[in-house]
Amino acid sequence: MSSSTRHRPFGVTLLAIFAYIAGIVAIFHTLQMLHLLPILKIGDKAFFGFSLFGAIMWGILALIYFWVGKMLWNLNEQGWLFVVVLSILNLIFAFVAVIGRTPFAAMLPAVLINAIVLIYALLPGTKAAFQVNGQKTS
Repeated sequence: MSSSTRHRPFGVTLLAIFAYIAGIVAIFHTLQMLHLLPILKIGDKAFFGFSLFGAIMWGILALIYFWVGKMLWNLNEQGWLFVVVLSILNLIFAFVAVIGRTPFAAMLPAVLINAIVLIYALLPGTKAAFQVNGQKTS
């Protein structure tokens, strides 16, 4: 069965759209790092100063987000696997940050969002949509 005839669950559609939005945000940060867009200033502290390396990294991240969005939209198993691995890594990094004295309240949004994404990705219906482990949609 081709991916065009499979049913895409609403949650997978949302994940793909959010991946595309994250890619757009990463492009925005790339342009900020290159000083082509305004930079946020709080008092005399400036965030996102000029950094060629930072711009390259944000640009690579934007490409990754667009790739993941495409894979999710097309119900490609690689996109599902990448989302699962990325959400697990983000949860690990969030808990390491808490151990490193970052307030849990500051990490709570990252923990909640990544936990929800991971739980949704591991649901049987989502795995079946991506035909993970040979599961077929009914």
